[in-house]
Parts: sequence; structure tokens; C-alpha cells
Amino acid sequence: MTISDLNKKLRKIKIDENNYYLNGLFGSKDNTDKIALSIKKGKYGIEYETYFIEKGEKHSIKKFDSEKDACQFIYRKMIYQKILLKINQNSDFFGTTVNERLYLSGLIDEFENIKKQDKKLAKDILRWLKVDELSIERIVN
Repeated sequence: MTISDLNKKLRKIKIDENNYYLNGLFGSKDNTDKIALSIKKGKYGIEYETYFIEKGEKHSIKKFDSEKDACQFIYRKMIYQKILLKINQNSDFFGTTVNERLYLSGLIDEFENIKKQDKKLAKDILRWLKVDELSIERIVN
């Protein structure tokens, strides 16, 4: 995945461009208060650095040697952020089925696609929805 591919994927899943910065090429024009990716000359070649700037300070800095790995990291972070936001908006799942929890969280349509493409993420979503481990294994596998 390239930075351009990452931008297309984020737009496809309706992540607002103001929520990310991709080396000034895509997303927001500034890197403050959002997840960011910068390309730098490192000690041994090009480095891809991901981080979050808050109050002028970089936090959660992670460096990658490959554009693909950095982009996948950002994509996963943005997906998790989007999903957790949806879940937290509807956190009262007491007495509901798994399908009802997916529906209430707004994830019913997305979950089937995620389950096909990323089993780890599918399991994480079900855990966040407070589904027991035995059911998670049955649903995802």
C-alpha cells in the first residue's frame, strides 16, 4: 500500500481528511492534533514516521522502513478509531444479541466485510462489543 492508496482507502471508508496528515500530500494541510505520517531521510535510508502531535509535542512515534508497513499501521489505527467511536456512542448492550449489538453500533454492514478481510480486527470488534470468547471463535472462524 502506498500513501496514495492509503488516502483512497480512508476516503472510501469515510474518514474525514481533517483527521489525518499524510506528509502534506493528502489529508489535512497541518499535522496538529491528528495522526500523521512523514517521510524522512534516516540514518540508513528513507524512514516513514507515524506520530500524533498534541500541544506542539510529538507522541506515539513509530518508525518504519517500508511505506507499506507505515500505511497499514495508519489504516488500522484509523479503522480502530472509527469503530471504537461507533461502539462508544451505543455502549448499552445488556440483553442484546450479537447482531443487535452490531446493528446498534452501526457496524452490521461493515462487519461482514471486515470478517472476510481481517479476522483479528473482526475478533477485536466483537470483544469491544462484549461478546464472549467462545462465541467470537464460532462467529469469526
